[in-house]
Amino acid sequence: MKSKKLLTVLLLSIMLLASPAMANAQEMNNKIANQISYETSAVPISDKIITKYRTRNGKSQYRRWNEST
Repeated sequence: MKSKKLLTVLLLSIMLLASPAMANAQEMNNKIANQISYETSAVPISDKIITKYRTRNGKSQYRRWNEST
């Protein structure tokens, strides 16, 4: 009976001591994720479309290219 009580108290104390460390690790992961998202976020740019027309074998042709980089 005494050993069960001691074991229960020991396990509870381990759980209580480990939980703040897990919370701090999660906060650090969130901070790292936020830093990564700022560094790798895409910047939207508008497309620059180039249009060219030509006539070949009596048929008109229409071509479009995206010149965005």
